[in-house]
Amino acid sequence: MTVLTGERTRVEIPLLTQKGYSFHVANAIRRNRKPIKIGFVLMSLQPSGGNSIALKYANFLAQENEVTLILPDIENLRRSRLGKIDSDYLNLIKTGDMKLSSLTTEQQEFDLVILTFWATIPLALNSTLRSKNWIHFCQSIEDRFGADPENYLKLDVTLAQAAYAVNIPVITEATWIKEVLKLRGSRQLIEVVPNPVLKSLDVLPKTGEQLKGVNPNRLVVVIEGESSWFKGVSESIKALELLSEGLYEVHFVGDKHEVNISNPKVRIVLHGRVSRRMFHEILSKSDVLLKMSHVEGMYGPPLEAFSYGTTCITSSVTGHEEFVEHQKNGLVVNVSDYFRASRWLQEINLNRNLLEKLNLGALQTARNWPDEVMIEKKLIGAIDKIGRLNKTYQTLNSYSLVSGNFWNSMSLSYGKNPAFTIRQRHFLLVKELLRQRRYITLLNKGSRFLVRKFL
Repeated sequence: MTVLTGERTRVEIPLLTQKGYSFHVANAIRRNRKPIKIGFVLMSLQPSGGNSIALKYANFLAQENEVTLILPDIENLRRSRLGKIDSDYLNLIKTGDMKLSSLTTEQQEFDLVILTFWATIPLALNSTLRSKNWIHFCQSIEDRFGADPENYLKLDVTLAQAAYAVNIPVITEATWIKEVLKLRGSRQLIEVVPNPVLKSLDVLPKTGEQLKGVNPNRLVVVIEGESSWFKGVSESIKALELLSEGLYEVHFVGDKHEVNISNPKVRIVLHGRVSRRMFHEILSKSDVLLKMSHVEGMYGPPLEAFSYGTTCITSSVTGHEEFVEHQKNGLVVNVSDYFRASRWLQEINLNRNLLEKLNLGALQTARNWPDEVMIEKKLIGAIDKIGRLNKTYQTLNSYSLVSGNFWNSMSLSYGKNPAFTIRQRHFLLVKELLRQRRYITLLNKGSRFLVRKFL
């Protein structure tokens, strides 16, 4: 298939197999070729790291193609059209002249559809959406999101694992994800495209003495993340309670966290959800990002911090190995080791030469990272490599059957009805939590759902 992007592009011509002879032509010069129609299936337009990268890629492709953002249902689409879209996202959508649609819209046909979060796979399988080519943009191994040892969500884990059994071609952001998918038996082609560094160009990185600390009297720390167990914010809070030397100013960004810290050496600033530009401004005026995640794909905030000359203290979560080097540009502790994280916070507060070394290393790492032009070329190359020039439109269900794969999680777990909707998933989750008498979990999840839906 062809994805247009500038004066030169790669063109895949169908293989000719007469008498065993085959060939293709690559890197042909574009001559009056029409843009292709691309659909991006998203679960929502709520601000998140995954959505930010997906929309960035959609914006790349929209410069030379017709891109439509496809949401699960009319209600989700209605809320988006009422203007409840993050300002950064709205800007990307407008500059790319992207359209909005839903999976419930009939007679939609595309040259290429890109699926994102795992739940978009079963939703697309049970829709009438048709495309010549299908790709899964896999940003993590998402069945781990429900694998909290103290609050295991069997339904979410089972359904996510079954979604990965639909072996459509994959683009992913980290080498470790590619290896895991291979270990799980994926037979489809998997291409790795590194995430771009999301940064605000009008926010400047630290220089000179700022690299030794933005304030000589206290260490300025950022803790970013939602309240979900796998973001490790609770471990970060425990690390703050253990601080015994020096003074600290700690900025919480993300959910409206309830932070009750009795340590008099720590001053807390709660920001809640902020725009990406505001987050970058906070990073540029801080010394270190503390990130104690249990589950990540290839997280963006530490790399964004690096671009402003701000180091990180991170858990050894999957994806950190893509760019964090211990004691060179950041500090790495074992997952859940908040004691060691606390000791490192004290060390860089008291040893500003070490802080400067780490900040300089972080800044250099960000500068050496592939720029947006290089990443756009990698994305286009990956799509051209794994995309097939199919001449017929197919639903994902037909496409996956032709590929020798199928979606069967609902038939395995809940009878033989393969229908899968968001409403059914919510109902089954509520039923399971009630059966296990996990009322607090049900209350927390219900309140978060209502906030997202109506606020």
